[in-house]
Amino acid sequence: TWSASGSLYYDTTAPTVIADLASASQPLTNSTAVTWTWSSGTDTAGSVNSGVSHDELRWAKNGGGWTVVNPAASAFDFSGILAANGDGVYTVEVRTVDLAGNGTWSATQTLSYDSTAPTVIGDLASTSQPATNSTVVEWTWTSGTDNVDPVYNSGVSHDELQWKVDTGAGFGGWTVVNPASSAYDFSAILTAQGLYEVQVRTVDNAGNG
Repeated sequence: TWSASGSLYYDTTAPTVIADLASASQPLTNSTAVTWTWSSGTDTAGSVNSGVSHDELRWAKNGGGWTVVNPAASAFDFSGILAANGDGVYTVEVRTVDLAGNGTWSATQTLSYDSTAPTVIGDLASTSQPATNSTVVEWTWTSGTDNVDPVYNSGVSHDELQWKVDTGAGFGGWTVVNPASSAYDFSAILTAQGLYEVQVRTVDNAGNG
């Protein structure tokens, strides 16, 4: 007498490859608030396919080895990984795995994370300081550099200047000039007598400064 039947799927076919892995933070961010989204692959259960089990995500930093997150789901919160591993170029792939263990990694997506500002400008000056009766005023400085991190920096984008004035009733708010360059002509700003305060910064491509 035959026993009760046992069944076994023999399945060597992976689910469909995920094709829409993306992050709204690509290609470059200075924030750890990063999520990855995708649509899972399909593997319709039946006589040929064993059916979907779960999704997985893997990531690497600066071309290093892969770290696999298993399981993973779309709207994956990447913030903890960025906070723990710091600035760099991150590559990410995902796949859907079926009940037989088959799965094919998606095409690689890349995200650059840079939270380190360029060096602080240290030589802001005007030959008209400390006081002048002329509107012919120019501010000069040497831009900061963006080589603080020995492994990854997004590079210098531009300089900015901000100024505020006290005309006798205390300082007002800052007015930002973006972009600004050394040898900046301040004459058009000097429309009222008072004490002017000026600052400059170099901003990188990720927005740090």
